[in-house]
Amino acid sequence: MWLDGTGTSQFIGSISASTVGIYNGAGSWSFVTTSAGNVGIGTMTPGEALEVNGGVRLNPKVPKPACTAAHRGTFWLTQGEAGIQDEVEVCAKTAADTYVWRRIS
Repeated sequence: MWLDGTGTSQFIGSISASTVGIYNGAGSWSFVTTSAGNVGIGTMTPGEALEVNGGVRLNPKVPKPACTAAHRGTFWLTQGEAGIQDEVEVCAKTAADTYVWRRIS
């Protein structure tokens, strides 16, 4: 058990024989992982490898990497300066077996 920045008790524990999680001290589990390997954030019963109940924020603090096989499937947000819109992209393979960042619009 530990205290978060607000003094609320938190702990890692077993929810069931097949699920462990982090209890947020506010009456719910904020993060769980199942024996099937699924991870849930904000949900106790993730049905996919990663299931998030709520928004997901892309907030990169490092430069966007080259789009390669190692980054295939990576989503990236490029934040525009004043007067320039943001761009969301995904690294994906083309029919020519090359990798490119594709804009999601």
